[in-house]
Amino acid sequence: MVDVGVSYGEAALWGLLTARVPRRWRSVYLGAQGAGLLLTLAVRHGFADLGHVPGWSIGLVLAVVVIRRSAPAARTGPTATPRRGC
Repeated sequence: MVDVGVSYGEAALWGLLTARVPRRWRSVYLGAQGAGLLLTLAVRHGFADLGHVPGWSIGLVLAVVVIRRSAPAARTGPTATPRRGC
């Protein structure tokens, strides 16, 4: 099997999707992801498997960015834009 790096992108995507999980379920979601990564590393000791950890970490960093950027809008609610010329 040839590893072309797609799975690293998928690991980053799984980390990024943390931003879409409801806040009360995030710890469960992160725990399941972390356990899955650790299980993969415990069963398969390949160098390629180790690359999923940085991919997942990049996704988690991006999730924090997404959460922080969307938090002010979520707290204040939608703002009404006044119409011009009415």
